Amino acid sequence: MEVVKERILLTPEMAQEFLAINNPKNRKIRQTKVNSIAQDILAGRWDERLAYIQDPLMIDTDGVFQNGQHRCLAVIKAGRPVWTYIERNVPPEIFELLDGGTARIAADFLDVPNKNNVAALAKIICAVEDGDAPLASALLGKLDAKTLTTRTQVIEKVNSDAEYIQQFVRAGQRIGLYLFNKKTYAATALFLIDYVGRGDVMERFVFEASQMSTSSQPINAMRTYVSKCMANKNYKTDSKWLISCILYTYEAFRSDTEVHQFNKLNNIFSKYDKYVFEKRKAIREGE
Repeated sequence: MEVVKERILLTPEMAQEFLAINNPKNRKIRQTKVNSIAQDILAGRWDERLAYIQDPLMIDTDGVFQNGQHRCLAVIKAGRPVWTYIERNVPPEIFELLDGGTARIAADFLDVPNKNNVAALAKIICAVEDGDAPLASALLGKLDAKTLTTRTQVIEKVNSDAEYIQQFVRAGQRIGLYLFNKKTYAATALFLIDYVGRGDVMERFVFEASQMSTSSQPINAMRTYVSKCMANKNYKTDSKWLISCILYTYEAFRSDTEVHQFNKLNNIFSKYDKYVFEKRKAIREGE
């Protein structure tokens, strides 16, 4: 039998019918993937062309649904139909070949300088600007407790605000050279400073922090502290910790005070969490 590809309007009812004949050997459902696709559908970001190019629904010659379970569940969750593509009469053995490649990430679709760092920061910016998650979750790209920013959101953000994102990426690269090359963390901290309206001395801060020798006591103290902690294998060093170090240092730099110990990192992070919440609220009330 000849394989037939056609464009269909996948309704929630049709999705239920496909799932009723789903291959029981299909991989375990990833709810975050379902949520991600449903988000794109509800936000009008669904692009049927991807289904045509690389990922059509599939039904084999035995009448078994071989590919598209996450899409079907997302359509049901969103409660909206979408146009997509389906291939019928595929050979049953095609199942062994599905999902064998490496999934493309947002950076693979971008044609901009520093695309990996740009995509990573864009994901966080989307979560901070569009979500309601606490800052610690937003730094992981989470819009809420369960939902991550989608690949499509990240691509759209870069396409619409490329230069805005690039300015933090470039500045983060300069600072990151002296912070164990943690460029994206540095870029994220600078974005947060700007987002909450505290960037009045950020240009001077970036200049000082990007110098091998700096006259700034807070910046020298941060470098020494970070170096010591990174050398300690038993010390937990993650994105929240390093971003907190930069924010803490920036606030001392901004107020022209010296730093002798970094023992209030949770306090500064809590302050910025509050700043972000207030900024989100102000923006949404003004819409």
